Amino acid sequence: MKTHTSLPPRRCFCKLEELRQAGFPLRPSTHPTPAMPEPCVSVVPVPEPPAAALCVPLLSPQPRPSIIEQLPYDILLTISESFKSDIDLIVFAAAVRITSSNIARTAETLDARLKRAIKQSNINDISLLINISKQTELTIWERVGSSGTIKLSKSLELNTSLRSLSLEGLSIRSDGVASLARALIRNTTLADLNIRGNLVGDDGAAHLGEMLTHNTVLTSLHLQGCQIQEEGAKALASALKVNHSLKNLNLHLNTIGASGAKYIGEALTANKTLECLDLSHNGISSDGAQAISTGLGDNAALQSLNLSINHITDSGAQAIGQMLTKNTELFRLALRSNGISDKGVQHLYQGLICNHSLLDLDLKGNFIGDAGLEWIVACLKQNSALVRVHLQSNNLSKSSTELIASTLMERLEVLL
Repeated sequence: MKTHTSLPPRRCFCKLEELRQAGFPLRPSTHPTPAMPEPCVSVVPVPEPPAAALCVPLLSPQPRPSIIEQLPYDILLTISESFKSDIDLIVFAAAVRITSSNIARTAETLDARLKRAIKQSNINDISLLINISKQTELTIWERVGSSGTIKLSKSLELNTSLRSLSLEGLSIRSDGVASLARALIRNTTLADLNIRGNLVGDDGAAHLGEMLTHNTVLTSLHLQGCQIQEEGAKALASALKVNHSLKNLNLHLNTIGASGAKYIGEALTANKTLECLDLSHNGISSDGAQAISTGLGDNAALQSLNLSINHITDSGAQAIGQMLTKNTELFRLALRSNGISDKGVQHLYQGLICNHSLLDLDLKGNFIGDAGLEWIVACLKQNSALVRVHLQSNNLSKSSTELIASTLMERLEVLL
């Protein structure tokens, strides 16, 4: 004899219980579970089927819709708050994005919520929503610190949509940078990372260097004003020797010094992909300029170099002039505010008359006088490649500037 059981209507918390049974690690609820009334059981005789019916094949049951597909968006967010760890939350978010038609229908709501979360620096919502939405660029303005960066990093491990991430000036320390670097070892889509103005230091630079030895998709790394010194430069330089994806490295306003520049110079002899390097305001002096110039002698990749505000003086200009006789790829060179005088311009002249690739030369804010200007004019008569020269804020007389304006403006742009 079979029995028929009547059960009360299913409730919302039953869906949470099904998630637990399906393997989702949910935190125990802090609210009391509503009491379920005892099922009312009535015994009803059920007749045995005739013998002929036993031979009829049973129809296959229709597949039940995914429980995630049945949940409305608000309940999904409620469930997401009960996960034990952020990595479980990420897996859940990925499942929602793949299987839930409800989420597909609320894409605009997701984008709006993500924008609101970014505006409020709600790092928990950001971490969830970037893996549900199709956001390709993310800029966080408010300070989230290392703790917020660690939460965000766990989402980045599985993210497949972000291409650009800016965390500028958010008081991120080396431990936050470490978590970010670990995430980028696994991430396969992020191409542009901006963490300028944070407390990266040499320890953080070491973690980034380790990441660059494994990462194959990051093309731009912005580290301006990150308190990186010689050891940090050494770690990044070691990574540049083996990295084949990074094209833009900005180290403006750090303190790598001449020793750090030496490590970077050695890396440039081996690196085949870096196209833009900014070492301005790093105190590398003439010795650092010599090291960078040596590395660029046979380099066939770098196209833009900024060595401004480094006090390289005429000695550094001499090393750069010698490099220009060999290098055939560099098209932009910035040497602003470096204490270069007329003698330094003469050294540059020796290289420029042999060079056929440099298009833009920035000498703004040096000590160049009329004699140095004459060297530049003589160079331009032999060099047909150079099209722009920056000479503002030098020691040029009015008559000299008028002369160059009348004789050279037709062929190139001279900024005086």
